Amino acid sequence: PELVRALGPVPGGGAWIVASGRVRVLDAALHLAWTSPAIAADALDARGAGSPDGRRVILADGDTIASVDAVARRELARRSLASCGGAALAVAPDGAQVAVLDRAAIRVLDTRTLAEVGSAAIATEDAAERAIAWASATELVAIAGADVVRWRPGAAALELTPIAHATAIAVDGGQVYVGRADGTVLRRSLGALGPGARRRPATAAPTCTPD
Repeated sequence: PELVRALGPVPGGGAWIVASGRVRVLDAALHLAWTSPAIAADALDARGAGSPDGRRVILADGDTIASVDAVARRELARRSLASCGGAALAVAPDGAQVAVLDRAAIRVLDTRTLAEVGSAAIATEDAAERAIAWASATELVAIAGADVVRWRPGAAALELTPIAHATAIAVDGGQVYVGRADGTVLRRSLGALGPGARRRPATAAPTCTPD
């Protein structure tokens, strides 16, 4: 038995899953059609996310990130994450970029090449969970410790709004939903996160050292 860490559809039928540190593609009858090379050294720490159209799958653990084409069934790129700890992932609505939230920063990578196109330092090592989501095609929201962070990649500043005990985040239209450790869910409009937020310069992400 394998623990399925992530799941999504594949165009034309079928599905992709992340299990045992690999991406596995299932055909329309849900039979195994392809398995990627091993990507995540720590299979239990592996995270996966897919593009909305199901074509691109991103898999990461604390040290490595890889991009897989689930239709062509091949690995596109792989790079080191510089030992920045377990990462939360979110693929942009157009599938072109993936946001990676690790213990040191938000990093935005091209989903095909995994080249870094932007980053902002933000410490998350004290967070119980790491979570990140695209609020729109050009804006991200994430959990960093006791704050919900709002950032437009390329912008000069991050906006931090305090929300205690946050563990999960999701966006639907202009509404941001924040799950908390006590089992409650808060709903805020995206616009409501701006007024009164602390602003912090979006400095480049640091290089991490092994834990």
